This record gives sequence, C-alpha cells and structure tokens, in this order.
Amino acid sequence: MLEATLRRVLRAFCGSDADISHANPLPVTSTAQAIDSGTATGGTNNTLVDTAKDWEVNMHEDAILEVAIGGIEYHRTITANDDDTLTFNALPGGVTVSLGDAYTIRRVVNPLSPLA
Repeated sequence: MLEATLRRVLRAFCGSDADISHANPLPVTSTAQAIDSGTATGGTNNTLVDTAKDWEVNMHEDAILEVAIGGIEYHRTITANDDDTLTFNALPGGVTVSLGDAYTIRRVVNPLSPLA
C-alpha cells in the first residue's frame, strides 16, 4: 500500500511515464564539487604542502583530496589542515607527495541536503 502510494506521488512529481520501482530506483547521486586545486611543493605519505596557499585552519577537514602521483590518481579524506599543509589518510606504502604533484580538493554535495 505504502509503496503504491509513493510510486503514484513520484510519478506525479517526475512525470506520468516515470517507472520508479525497486528494480528501477529514482536516480539520485552525490557529486564532489571542486573547491580548490594546485601543485604540491612537497609532502609525505600523509601530508601535502603547497606554500602558495594560505588556508584557514581545518577549513578542508573531511573534504576529499585527489592527488596525481606518478600517473596514478589517489583519493584520500583530509583529516586536518593548517595554512599551507593538508593532512590526510596515509597513501599506500612507498608512495609520497612530491614537488610538482597536481591536486584537487573536493567537497561532496548531496543534492537532497540543504547547504550549510
């Protein structure tokens, strides 16, 4: 009963030809919006330094770091930052951030959640 009612409401909202069911759910996805990027001036297996930046302390906490090292893109959760250094969950053994590594900081945005 509830499922049929919800299906009618969603069809009214999305259009009468919308086939929304358990087998064909409403496509809702989160996206990761780029909020900053740059080139590393150094780092370790769990830090990235960019001396060109002047971030507020912990402004990137819980954001996602994408960093390209040796042709491989790594994704890590940022656990803290200061004015020019990001700290994140450690990269695999032997992999470190080096001068010239490109990076992007992304914040996950859920289209169903209001912006804070």
